[in-house]
Amino acid sequence: MKLVFFIQPLTDIHLFSDSAGTSELEPGGDINSIYIFGAVALFMLLIACINFMNLSTAGATKRSKEVGVKKVLGSQKNQLVHQFLIESFISTAVAMILGILIVTLSLSLFNQLSGKELEATFLLNPKVSAVLLGLGIFISLLAGSYPAFFLSSIKPIAALKNKFSNGGKSKGIRSALVVFQFVISATLILAIIIVSQQMSFIQDKNIGYNRDQRIVLRESYLLGKNENAFKNRRCTNPLLP
Repeated sequence: MKLVFFIQPLTDIHLFSDSAGTSELEPGGDINSIYIFGAVALFMLLIACINFMNLSTAGATKRSKEVGVKKVLGSQKNQLVHQFLIESFISTAVAMILGILIVTLSLSLFNQLSGKELEATFLLNPKVSAVLLGLGIFISLLAGSYPAFFLSSIKPIAALKNKFSNGGKSKGIRSALVVFQFVISATLILAIIIVSQQMSFIQDKNIGYNRDQRIVLRESYLLGKNENAFKNRRCTNPLLP
């Protein structure tokens, strides 16, 4: 048997250690699971941003006269862009506050289901707060940029008459966003169904023995010729060391 020594940062053992399941005090985590759940969260966030874009542009006719009057009174395009971006930021901030409130209220239930001991105080960590703030600004710009530039580009006369010269282009972009949103949603639903079926198959499959009261002995080859003796000793009296 060949022994190999290597250096690994202590903070990387839980998620990045290949030997966590055999040599650590408790089972380690898997960074691939973090990547998968993170990708699902990002896709859901992207769907929400697309919904906001579609709702904002679809409701442009309701705000067309507002834009037209403001332009007639002297408002510049950049001022209207700033106004709509601020509205997007306010909507994102309200949604984020509600999300944090829901997380705080449901954290105890999540800890019971997952067996973890997470606390709501981690949200007060400066790094976490900075990430949430940066994420809120990024989402506001992502979701509000297209509606802001679309609404601010409406011409005053066309706005007052509810006629938009770029209506066909706007409908094309909205259609593309709806199709993209549908593809992401269908992909996520299909992935959830496949994973659910796979987990049900693993849990219900008859593997030929009773899963209860079984001991998994890793690296049993270290026992050498004493494997049978060890097995017999454990079977006759499981309480023996």
